[in-house]
Amino acid sequence: KFFPSVLLFVLAMFLLNACSNIKYLPEKETLYIGPHVKILDTTLKKSEKKDLQEELESIVRPKSNSTFLKLRYKLWFYNIAGNPKSKKGLRYWFKNRFGEAPVYGSEVDIKTNTKIINNYLENRGYSSSMVDGEKLTKKRKTEAHFDVIINQQSLIHQVKFEDYGEMQLGKDVLATQEETFLKPGNPYNLEDIQNERLRINDNLKLKGYYYFSPEYLYIEADTGVGPQLVDLSVKLKLDEMPENAKNQYTIGEVIIDPNYRITREGGEIIDGEKKVVLQDPIKLNVNKKQLKFNKKWTFINDTVLYKDLKIIGRNEVFKPKVFKQAMKLEPGDLYNKSDQNIALNRLVTLGTFKFVKNEFIEVEDTSAHVLDLIYLLTPAPRKAFNLDFSGYSQDDNRLGSRLTLSWRNRNFLKGAELFSVRPSAGFEMQFGGGKARPNAYNFGLETNLNVPRFIVPFFKPQPAGMFIPRTIFNGAFNFSFKGDYYKIYTYTLGFGYNWKENVMKDHKLFPINISYVRTDTINKDSLNKVNLSNLVYNGIIIGPTYEFTYNTQLGGRHKNNFYFWGAADLSGNILGLAQRTSLDKAPKEILKSPYAQYVKLQTDFRFYHEINEQQSLAVRLFLGFGYAYDNSYQLPNIKQFFSGGSSGMRGFASRLVGPGTFNALEANSSTSGFLEMLGDIKQEMNLEWRFGIYKFIKGAVFTDAGNIWLLRERPDMPGAQFTKNFYKELAVDAGVGLRLDVSILILRFDFAMPVRKPWEVPGEKCTIQHFDLLNKDWRRQHLYFNFAIGYPF
Repeated sequence: KFFPSVLLFVLAMFLLNACSNIKYLPEKETLYIGPHVKILDTTLKKSEKKDLQEELESIVRPKSNSTFLKLRYKLWFYNIAGNPKSKKGLRYWFKNRFGEAPVYGSEVDIKTNTKIINNYLENRGYSSSMVDGEKLTKKRKTEAHFDVIINQQSLIHQVKFEDYGEMQLGKDVLATQEETFLKPGNPYNLEDIQNERLRINDNLKLKGYYYFSPEYLYIEADTGVGPQLVDLSVKLKLDEMPENAKNQYTIGEVIIDPNYRITREGGEIIDGEKKVVLQDPIKLNVNKKQLKFNKKWTFINDTVLYKDLKIIGRNEVFKPKVFKQAMKLEPGDLYNKSDQNIALNRLVTLGTFKFVKNEFIEVEDTSAHVLDLIYLLTPAPRKAFNLDFSGYSQDDNRLGSRLTLSWRNRNFLKGAELFSVRPSAGFEMQFGGGKARPNAYNFGLETNLNVPRFIVPFFKPQPAGMFIPRTIFNGAFNFSFKGDYYKIYTYTLGFGYNWKENVMKDHKLFPINISYVRTDTINKDSLNKVNLSNLVYNGIIIGPTYEFTYNTQLGGRHKNNFYFWGAADLSGNILGLAQRTSLDKAPKEILKSPYAQYVKLQTDFRFYHEINEQQSLAVRLFLGFGYAYDNSYQLPNIKQFFSGGSSGMRGFASRLVGPGTFNALEANSSTSGFLEMLGDIKQEMNLEWRFGIYKFIKGAVFTDAGNIWLLRERPDMPGAQFTKNFYKELAVDAGVGLRLDVSILILRFDFAMPVRKPWEVPGEKCTIQHFDLLNKDWRRQHLYFNFAIGYPF
């Protein structure tokens, strides 16, 4: 009850002080509070008028002081810091770190901004617009006010591509007109014209015109064809264009140097030998002629000729096929910018080279138009050793840490294979708290061989897109135990493929996946204290897995972004069919061990909406369903779902939400306690508002809802089975977060509390009614602190 009053008092004081920014102004100055554009026109729709108004206001300069909830908080910080006497004190640091100098009304030039608005409208097709601007000052606050009168927007009447007869360049430009951005009936817009020039240039770059540039195109506008109509003519600047821009070029020799680097002195190293020494490395490109002989590339060291590729390097550090599968342009091919970019991207994503670049050298003294192509590849260190250490908090009393060592060889078998070995160790311990939970420890060893090509028996598929496909061999061992209760041994072997359709779509298919799991109790007396039956699984998991990821964030910045991840995991299906397994019979075995039989499906959908540069909304929906049948009553423990913790239900203890209306921490005395809760079905929804506070300091307000369920009934877990009333059994929490985003690392601090507990009796499910932040017992039982690295989703 006292807390809301304090909050209101602090807010009132902040508002009062924020309003006092005016008193810090110099005697004859006013505070500039921003522009206001009023469009005096009735031909536009209300939404169109609003959008245009916002566009025009955004181009007015200077920008006014930053605001949050209409409060100029940065200006307030600047003012209350006063005038520091030196540039080293705390006051100076605070003023320049958190503050923002005032923008005065005298800094606004109405005449210049009127020209800017007029020019913008002209470029958008609003010809003969009238803009009248003035400064409006009231109570020492100045607003830049503009009245805008616009005519109807000019429309494109027709578009004509100039015909240059038998000239090949003219024919190729003319052939692109069906794909033009300039359509009759569309509004005239200078941005569309600029994009049309880029479009034609990109098209020509696919047809051999290496030296062509958008500058050699111009689009002539004729406004004399009728009121508010424009005819457009697409033409070439033949008089300004150099001869080589008119020519189509083919590829001569393709040369690869996999041991290229530039020395600190500015010299150039090719295949380990110094060729050119210059004071300025920028001039290296103009000295390539020193390396040419008889119009062809030649080098002192040996070269390997492999299927039309010349590979420099007598030591054969890399097998030639590594480069062949990356190439798209071959001798005799017409130059194609798309193929050029594909090859560069493939070489970059090999992960073996630190720097990748290519150069085209025109072959002189020949009637043909030929470019020699050389790839200059700087290898990354072949072997690397990394040490990663992380810490986290799962709830108010449990802390954890993990240490991972990683050794990598980027060219393990001379085919750019990535081989890695990763031993790791971690723990999770409870410090204080009312209900003790055992400490958890984990040790693991993982090996991985990543081969940059498809390995398929009797077939040699070639890469088709921007990325090199991968064949993956992996093996791992994991040992984990909790206190003196149980220990789990997990051995896994896998063989599969990873390939990308494009930058946003990623596929992983593992046709072979084998896991052997053994679970043992450490102390038999523990069985009298706690129920471990839901954590015990001994047997083999064998079957394929498939994952698909679609992430629009990788395609560039957008106002709305989507992320989708879906996975299918199968086990024992063919074996079960062959051995005719059934729940009514004893489990069948292979290698003297029972095997799991199930179908598991998962999907993770996320939506990100950017409100502005400082604010965004993030929404996530996770759905998981596992159906165990015939040879299995439920999913193996390592395949089941859990809920609660720093990346899901942040207002609940980790792995202790559900299943259903059952709760291990609040079960009645007739039921043995459980260490953690797992389920066959999971549903979780998250909503988070993210906003900037100051530079790298970010804030968040969030709510989470979800639960897990069992597919089949268990007598010792009443209410755990999934039913048609599942939506009434969702747990809900809410909280606030603080994030330190320093680019390479994001530290996240989330404070959350449960809002709804579905396992409580009717009338007590909603816990917000008992909110009492000042009560120590309430905080201990309901307030959860989560520390983690990275965003939860």
